[in-house]
Amino acid sequence: MSQPPADREHDPRPPLPVLNALLVCDEAIKEEIGIFETMRVPRFPARLPRLCVYVKMTDAEGQYEIILQLIRLDDLQVIGERRLTAALGDRMAAGELVFRFRTLTLLHPGRYEFRLFADGRTLGWCSLRPQGGTDG
Repeated sequence: MSQPPADREHDPRPPLPVLNALLVCDEAIKEEIGIFETMRVPRFPARLPRLCVYVKMTDAEGQYEIILQLIRLDDLQVIGERRLTAALGDRMAAGELVFRFRTLTLLHPGRYEFRLFADGRTLGWCSLRPQGGTDG
């Protein structure tokens, strides 16, 4: 959630962006293709040759260090991370980002989570549940 306007007057940091979308897909261009939260893999460990995450946010103005982490929830290990610097000039316009992961390895089925940060502050998260070919 965004800070109340009164708090923003005394905070020297840029406003915290509001996350509109955090989508996991097998490729990202202008339109999302193959969006999913649960993915079927033939076996574990599963080697994913590519995975993309599309982010759309508003209420951002200024320059931000954006970090996207993929975390295995059973032990909270970060198994993938992408960083970028985003310069967003208009709080009323949507900012769109695409993060591309190459060659991720998921050791076993279970819950994984993408977590998105701007300047060290959490913007949001989404789940990913890989399942083996014979799992329900």
